[in-house]
Amino acid sequence: MEKSNFGVPEKKIAALPKVNRTRHMPSLDGWRGIAILSVLACHGSAGMSLKNSPIWNAIRPILARGYHGVDLFFGISGFLICTRLLEGEDQEGKIDLRTFYIRRFFRIAPLFLLYFSILAALKFAGQLDLNFHSWLSGLLLIQTYSVKSTDINWYVGHIWSLAVEEHFYLIFPALLVLIGQKSKARAGILTLSALGVALWRSLEYKYQLLPQLLPGIGFYSRTDIVLDFLLFSAGMAVVWRKDLMPGLLKDLVQNRYSALIFALLYALVLWKEPHFSMLLEAILISMLLVSTLDGQTPLLSPILKNPILAWVGKISYSLYLWNNLFLLPLEEKPLPALNWMQTPITNGLLLFGLSALSYTALEKPMINLGRRLSKPRTD
Repeated sequence: MEKSNFGVPEKKIAALPKVNRTRHMPSLDGWRGIAILSVLACHGSAGMSLKNSPIWNAIRPILARGYHGVDLFFGISGFLICTRLLEGEDQEGKIDLRTFYIRRFFRIAPLFLLYFSILAALKFAGQLDLNFHSWLSGLLLIQTYSVKSTDINWYVGHIWSLAVEEHFYLIFPALLVLIGQKSKARAGILTLSALGVALWRSLEYKYQLLPQLLPGIGFYSRTDIVLDFLLFSAGMAVVWRKDLMPGLLKDLVQNRYSALIFALLYALVLWKEPHFSMLLEAILISMLLVSTLDGQTPLLSPILKNPILAWVGKISYSLYLWNNLFLLPLEEKPLPALNWMQTPITNGLLLFGLSALSYTALEKPMINLGRRLSKPRTD
């Protein structure tokens, strides 16, 4: 069967919605920007105290829910990684695990290792009270299963979400290969797997089975508890890319007002937190992502296309890694020599400045190096 330039069978082109199914997806940068700004709002507000301000007392509970930005990051990662793997499969005829892992390594590892090197330097300089076990478990991305939740140091505490994504990257490509190339089977198994994680979460919340084996470990920061956020969005990526949506669902997603409805439902779920709120959140995130890809949603599309928000989305990994070095909760004492850079306002300016620098000087060059090294070998 002939294929188009983008690896999509020619006879199916007409059946696909008018959305670019390859290359860059601008709306995802906007969503990344929203996700990281939510997390920064949560962390930043935890370090501010304005008890006598009624306005602050009204805003603070909203900002505190910014931790849900991490869930949005999970959904983005699941959707994007699955899409990229399927693109490569369409073009090469198979999923190239070598290319995938080389690119992931150079995307994640350089800045990650720099951050942990700086923590080690601060420790040896007597500036940071960080025990070796907490540092090493964070470096190995196993802290949520190896350190009691009450013993995890603030400066490595945020690494749990990166650990979840890395665990997903380790198992997901192999899972797609094992399932085979039948898209319906992939979509079905990914969706059922996500539902299985949600069911396990409910059982684990009630019976606390794993903490009996690993006393003191956390709950919401564990991969086995939040993996459905990535799996639902990965399943949605298969359905979207392979044009498997049932007619009614496709009409709903393609309606220019559907994303607004999903966004309102999402906000309601986050605020009210009904039973099974995490399951509802995971599903709504996957629907939000796919319903905004065409860039035609009133109100939302102009926001997601905003160049400033898109730039924040591009440097979101740097912002994510550095933010715990600058934004401290009230109960965390500033580092003696770095007190000047951990105070409100100054900390935000320095955080964005350092993140822009590390993206330009380290992230981007390493991403490009990974792309060059992952090119097919020619004998």
